[in-house]
Amino acid sequence: MHANLSEGLNTGGLESFLRNNVVNVLILVVAAGMLLLANKGEYRQAMTRVGIVVAALFVLGLAISGQADNLAAWAVSLVTG
Repeated sequence: MHANLSEGLNTGGLESFLRNNVVNVLILVVAAGMLLLANKGEYRQAMTRVGIVVAALFVLGLAISGQADNLAAWAVSLVTG
């Protein structure tokens, strides 16, 4: 029974779901959290979290796009010439 189930399993559906939906949902959740923090008057904490989330979304986008090698080569060329 388990052999039949494992034949059709792959990560293609999960990958497409992450590409299409998760980033949008994360942005909405973070935006709601920022609004709640700003409503309490904790502006510094809210802006720090916004910066961290922007950096995390940049890394996520880089990982999904597959351009990490090109970015690394560019960064190395800045140092080595």
